[in-house]
Amino acid sequence: MKQLLHRLDYRHSISRMLQIAAVGLLLAASVAQIMSSQSASAAQLTSRSVTISTSQFGATANYAFAFTVPAAGTAIQGILFEFCTTPIGTCTAPGGTFDVSSATVNGTQTFTNATAFTDNGSADEGACTEATNTANVFCAERADATAEGATAKAIQLDSITNLSTEDTVYVRIGTYSDTAFATAVDSGVVAMATVNQLVTTGRVQENLEFCIAAIDDDDALPTDPADCIANMNDTTVDIGVIDNTAAAISPVEPTATNGADDDYGIASLTTNASAGAALTFFSNTAGSGSNQLAGFRVTGATCNASDTTLTDQCFRPAANAGTNFDTSDGERFGIQIPCIDTTQGTTSALVGDAAYDNTDGVTTSSADCENPSAGDTGDTFAWWDGSNADLIASSTGPVHDEVVKIRFGAIASATTPTGSYTVTTTYIATPTF
Repeated sequence: MKQLLHRLDYRHSISRMLQIAAVGLLLAASVAQIMSSQSASAAQLTSRSVTISTSQFGATANYAFAFTVPAAGTAIQGILFEFCTTPIGTCTAPGGTFDVSSATVNGTQTFTNATAFTDNGSADEGACTEATNTANVFCAERADATAEGATAKAIQLDSITNLSTEDTVYVRIGTYSDTAFATAVDSGVVAMATVNQLVTTGRVQENLEFCIAAIDDDDALPTDPADCIANMNDTTVDIGVIDNTAAAISPVEPTATNGADDDYGIASLTTNASAGAALTFFSNTAGSGSNQLAGFRVTGATCNASDTTLTDQCFRPAANAGTNFDTSDGERFGIQIPCIDTTQGTTSALVGDAAYDNTDGVTTSSADCENPSAGDTGDTFAWWDGSNADLIASSTGPVHDEVVKIRFGAIASATTPTGSYTVTTTYIATPTF
């Protein structure tokens, strides 16, 4: 009998244990189902970021949000943006100048469904506390219950006022399947920061590069004033024999009897003067002799007080307004600008003064405009023997590696005395910065 009772108690214990185990399995399955359901309804947004248009303190900026929905099949009719000082925990507003109350939803958006999101209207609804927390909560909504695909999304909030201090703002993003912000779908946190700006300073100094030289007609022009200074040291232009049959105009091709050197003058100029530069010249006063000391003359000669005479050892100067050299006009001396070469640099800024500019000639190319044998026919020259400098070329802006070509010309009269004539001219470049 005892053995029978013992067997019955044993069977009863086994039955109780099986019942308890079954209940435990049911509870575990239920909990797993609940957890699975919760995970599916509150998944994390992936590939999420916020790109701000500026990180400048206190600036009005646009915030471009990007994220990917982890699973398809659920509508997104509401998006909650909470701007906080931390990524988790109680949301504390950034404070200071940070403000989203004037923000608007940019019309350019990327979602599966075409219906655009707009501002919720500053009303508290469900999880949206936009009316209560105007400075740091923004809610966007749309009426479109169509399920969204699991693709990348983009939405931008414009006209947000940044913090006025160097700090980080965390944006908690939550998506909702309804416009009442009652049913959460997915969420995630992004971050942005306002920072100092770098101020870079520097200075471009005033610059003037200027060179005067005599150059052979067969030689290449200097590439810039530095090249001119380093490599062109000739300062003599010899126009050879001067008579009354035709004007001698530099460069004059040398022969066995004329003594010419095939040179002409150049002025190479570069300056960053924003208001331009003026190129002027004057004739140096001779150190010996008398009268017409700033003219083309024989050293030490005593000349007539009037420069109209044709029998002294001082050439009659060309008029300052320009004189055409021909045999009927008689004795004359002057200078001329046949052209200004701009092939060495990047500007075409210099313009010759009308009195000296070769407006009466035919210039086919700046490469050979100085050479009468190359087609130039200009024979109008001018001269200046005043005490101050006279303008021969100018610009209204910067000049880069431009070369002013300078020709000298003379024609004698039948009574011009024999002799070796000379004159020295000085050139000045005046930039206005």
